[in-house]
Amino acid sequence: MSRYTLDWSFGLVNSAGKYLTCETFQKKVGCTGNKLGKKQILFLEAGTEGTVSLRTHLGNYIRVDGDGKFLADGEKGDQEANLVIEAQTDGRWLLKSSKYGWYLGGSGENLSAFISEPQEDRFWKVHLAMHPQITLKNVARKRYVHLVGDVLNTDSDMPWGENATLNLVHNDGCYQIQAVNGNFLEATGRLTEDASAISTHFILDFHGDVISFKSKSSNKYLTSLGATGLLKATKPGITKDEQFQMEDSWPQVSLQACKSEKFLSTKQGVEIAANTSEVTLQEIFQIEPQDDGTWIFKTNKDKYLESKDGGLCSGDPDCTKNEPTAANKFTMEFLADNKVALAGSSGKYVRQKMNKYIDVQGSGSSEVDCQFTMTIVNRPTLCLRGSFGFINMLQGSGTLECNKAEPQYFAMSQTESGYELDKWTSSDNLINGNGGGGESYHIELLRESKLAIKFNGKYLQGKQTGEVTFSGSSINKDSTWEY
Repeated sequence: MSRYTLDWSFGLVNSAGKYLTCETFQKKVGCTGNKLGKKQILFLEAGTEGTVSLRTHLGNYIRVDGDGKFLADGEKGDQEANLVIEAQTDGRWLLKSSKYGWYLGGSGENLSAFISEPQEDRFWKVHLAMHPQITLKNVARKRYVHLVGDVLNTDSDMPWGENATLNLVHNDGCYQIQAVNGNFLEATGRLTEDASAISTHFILDFHGDVISFKSKSSNKYLTSLGATGLLKATKPGITKDEQFQMEDSWPQVSLQACKSEKFLSTKQGVEIAANTSEVTLQEIFQIEPQDDGTWIFKTNKDKYLESKDGGLCSGDPDCTKNEPTAANKFTMEFLADNKVALAGSSGKYVRQKMNKYIDVQGSGSSEVDCQFTMTIVNRPTLCLRGSFGFINMLQGSGTLECNKAEPQYFAMSQTESGYELDKWTSSDNLINGNGGGGESYHIELLRESKLAIKFNGKYLQGKQTGEVTFSGSSINKDSTWEY
C-alpha cells in the first residue's frame, strides 16, 4: 500500500439505525451505538481470495465461530475472522463468513451469524470514519482527479493545489464527491449545486486498498474518459479504469519571503529563489511530517527540497523512489503573524540572500531574512475533527460543538496576522460560528495531518460534552485537530 493511501475505517449501521459497537469490557459486541465514535470504528484489512477482516479499536477482529456466534475477540490470521463483503445496489453491505457461509447481523445485543439466506437485519450501511478531505488517484492512468472549469478531470501527475482536494460526503449510506467549488459530481460527469440530487449518490465498492464508485441512479461505475480523463459513470463493470485510490490530502503551502515579499519558486530550475509575485503550481510545496519531528517539502515535480552545499535546491532525489535523507529534512518554527522559520539538519536556517536566491546559512529565526509567511493553499474550507468528533455549528444559536459524527466545512482565509475562519467569533468563553468574524487565528501544523489553533494565547480545545473553547494552555490530544 502506498504511504499516502488511507486506511479504510468506518462504522456499520444496522437496519434499526444502530451502530455496531465493540465494548472495552470483555470485548462485548452489539448494535447499541447512536453515533460514530471510537467504539464504533472498524478498520478494513484485505485478506486472501477476496476476503477481508474487520479490526476493532481494541486490535481484535470480528469473527464467527462454529456455533454461529458473532464475536469481536478474533486474532490476526484466524480463519474465522475472514469475511466476504457483498455490496448491494442500494449501497448497503451483506457480511458473510468465508468459512461457514453465514451472514452476520441482528439487533441490540442479540447478534448472530447462523443463517445462510440474507434477511433485513443482515444488511449494513457503511459510514466512513476517515477525514473527508482527500485526493483521488485513478489506478489505470496513475493520474489524479482535479477540478478543471466545471468538470472533474483525471490528468494531473500530482494532486497539486486546491483544485485537487475533494470532499467525500456521506449521505444515508451512499457518498457524494464534492469539488472545491462546492458542487457535486453527477453520474453524467456534470457538476451540480443540488446536494439532494440522486444522480450525485454513489455506492462504494471496496477491493482491498482500491475503491470503485457505482452510481445509485444508473448502476454504472465511475471511470476516466478520453484524453482529459473526464470523471463519468458509464461502465457496467469494474476494471482498473474504474478503480481509484483515496489518498491523504497533505497540506500544501506557499512561502513568501518576508525580506522581499516574493514567493519561493522552482521556476528557475534546480535552485530555489524568492522571485515571483504570484502563486502557481511552481510556488506550491507539499509538506509532510516525519517521525523524528522534522518536515519534508516536495515540489510539483515530485522532488524533495534539499540542503546542498549550503544552498537550497530541488531535483534530487525522486520522492516516488527514494526515502528522504537528513539533507531533505527541516525543523519548522511557528512564529507570530503566520510566519515560519526553517532550519536544516546543520542547525543553520533557510534564508533569502541579497540576490533573492535561497540558502541554508541563516543565523536564527529572529532575522527577517530567515522568516517566511506560510499560507495553506489547499484548504479553502476547513473541516476539523478532534478527540470526540467533528466540529459543527448548532442550528439556531450558532454555538460550535465538537462531538458530531458528520463534518461541517468552514471557509478559511489568510490575513496579515493569521487565519480567519468565516464568521467564527469567540466571546464569554464560547465560539459562535455564525458571528461577526474578523478574528485572526494562529495555526501550528502537527503530525498525522493535525493542527493546533491559537487565539489570545490559548489553544482551541474540545470536551467530551461538546464544548469547544479557546481555553487550552498547551497542545495535547484535546487541542489537536485533524484537518
